[in-house]
Amino acid sequence: MCSNTSVLNPIQVVPPFRLHRDSKILNLEHDCSKMAADNKMAAKDLVTKDIDDGFKIRCLNVCVGMLREFFDFFSELEAQQYLFEAHISLINRIDLDLYPTGVASRVADSVKYMKECLEVKTFTPLTREQKRPKALRMYEPDVQEVFTGGKSSKLSREKAESARLQSKYKREMKGALREIRRDKAYIASVKLRQKIHSDNVRKEKVKQIYKDASIQQGELNKLKRMK
Repeated sequence: MCSNTSVLNPIQVVPPFRLHRDSKILNLEHDCSKMAADNKMAAKDLVTKDIDDGFKIRCLNVCVGMLREFFDFFSELEAQQYLFEAHISLINRIDLDLYPTGVASRVADSVKYMKECLEVKTFTPLTREQKRPKALRMYEPDVQEVFTGGKSSKLSREKAESARLQSKYKREMKGALREIRRDKAYIASVKLRQKIHSDNVRKEKVKQIYKDASIQQGELNKLKRMK
């Protein structure tokens, strides 16, 4: 809205931006080069309805400053040139001679800075997708017999494998027999405890029977003496 426009030279707006219904609303119509303008916008600018020359100058100054900040923020993008070249072309259509010297100088410096950065911008050339390297032909591994110091080091592969399996079988068998012996010993100890307990119960019953019999015998003898 600060750029000069005409029917023969209209402004090309990059989507998603759209032209204001009054595309010349921020154009300066008078020479304001001697005017003292603020570098920043004020809070009242957000609600003002009277657009004067000071407001137009502040808008341009702040917008160009923000544009430069965005330019530096996207400096690592290869598409930086295509994002900002349209904005640079619009700034070039602004008649900076009508603006205060400080504002015109800042705008010109920003445009110069962006152009110089874009001139040295490099692009990664497009390349075709690299073909995957062909896999090497695989061969059967040449396995060499390794001497381990055991008795099977001089045996053939089949005999050594058979000897290994037999040794493993013997170890497993010894382990199984060991577990069986432990189970038998545990069962025997349980049975022994049960037998001792039953014998003690039987002895207590026999003692009780003898005690009851002696009491009865004593009572019987007492009755005989009384007769």
